[in-house]
Amino acid sequence: MRIKATTDYAIRAVLYLAVKGEQCSSREISEAMHIPRDLLVQIAIRLRQASILAAQSGKYGGYSLMKKPADITLYDVVSAMEDEPALPGQDSFCEVTDKGAAELVVGTYQMLQTGLEKSLASTTIEQIAEKKAIPQPEFATA
Repeated sequence: MRIKATTDYAIRAVLYLAVKGEQCSSREISEAMHIPRDLLVQIAIRLRQASILAAQSGKYGGYSLMKKPADITLYDVVSAMEDEPALPGQDSFCEVTDKGAAELVVGTYQMLQTGLEKSLASTTIEQIAEKKAIPQPEFATA
């Protein structure tokens, strides 16, 4: 699976704020995490809409987390930035002639999708920031 660059930058920004534990300017975040500043501003808009970041404007303004790092999951950040972390769905197999094989593939993708979502949802920014053990996904076996 590959995430978009903007999602990577969003995770970097949120993680940086979690580690710092205080409000930081867009310049500081941009320079520290190697995120283009104009893009960071656009990313911050989406993270604010998802109630992950708070923004303070003005000379002493900047960004801070709206929630505790323990209350922000990777799924929250990814969902704010992407439509949905998704693998190919059933509609991509409409031209396949072997429907049995197609069902096996779709079932496998659904299992992987569920595992991915559970893994993202069970991994908090706090766990990453504090280098705590990150839960390993459990995949059902067929």
